Amino acid sequence: ELYKDYIALDYNFLCLFFVLIIILIEIKQIDKNNNDTILNKKTDKSNSDIALNKQVDNRNRDIDLNKQVGPSNEQIILDKKIEILIGVLAALTICTKQTIGIFISLVSMIEPFLINCNNNNRKIALKRSLLRLLGIISVCILFAIYLILTNSLNDFINYAVLGIKTFN
Repeated sequence: ELYKDYIALDYNFLCLFFVLIIILIEIKQIDKNNNDTILNKKTDKSNSDIALNKQVDNRNRDIDLNKQVGPSNEQIILDKKIEILIGVLAALTICTKQTIGIFISLVSMIEPFLINCNNNNRKIALKRSLLRLLGIISVCILFAIYLILTNSLNDFINYAVLGIKTFN
């Protein structure tokens, strides 16, 4: 009966919500890159078959298409807005729950290197990670400006940073 008049939102659920959105975006990006890779391979394969006037069994062509697991370096689509959005969502977890948020932000910056693990894709992984860092830093700067303008920066540091040891 106490909670009927207002909605209480737990910070842990909010962090989980942001993480689930990040995961959804990542899955859609991976799926988009893989679909584009398969489509490009089918087009390349069809063009080479026509040019060489060869009859190729469809089953063999499908097997050849599935040999490469992920997209090649040229075929990875770098959507800058999506990468910055992932950084912003990771930064929002910092704003809601600092200890979990810092971990989530670090993981979101390391993740492009884990997905694009071969040497050809390190440049793209670095670009993705830096765009995410841009999103993280921009939100943290806006949050710091808000704390300064409301004269609550010292209270925030005393409570969220220095006061961690006081919790049981």
